[in-house]
Amino acid sequence: MQAMTTCSNCGARFFTENGQQPACAYCNARPTSEAPARAQTQPYQPEQTSRPTPQFQNPAGKGLATASMVLGIISILDPIPPYILGLILGIVGLVLANRAKSKGYARGMRTAGFVLSIIGIVFNFFAMIGTIFL
Repeated sequence: MQAMTTCSNCGARFFTENGQQPACAYCNARPTSEAPARAQTQPYQPEQTSRPTPQFQNPAGKGLATASMVLGIISILDPIPPYILGLILGIVGLVLANRAKSKGYARGMRTAGFVLSIIGIVFNFFAMIGTIFL
């Protein structure tokens, strides 16, 4: 008579004859007299990988550099004849460009704002002097 037996070493299932427990056909383990302890298995849990979530970083001073560039452009294109508004906007743009640099943002937009503000200040100054004396 054949009986189904489970190997206590590898867990393989095989048939035995007449109640005899020969060595396992897969791992050659000999049966022991005591009952094998069941291995406690834990349910499968996929490995948790910590992928960084994409976060859009806005470097400190980038907004100041953008405002500086916009104010520099407006100060150059100021059409109002007293030219005081363009002069004030150029000065504010220059201050914002310097503040952006002090916060650590020294890229192209800050440089463009700085240069455009200086050009706007110079242009408005000479336009104001020309309006007064001509």
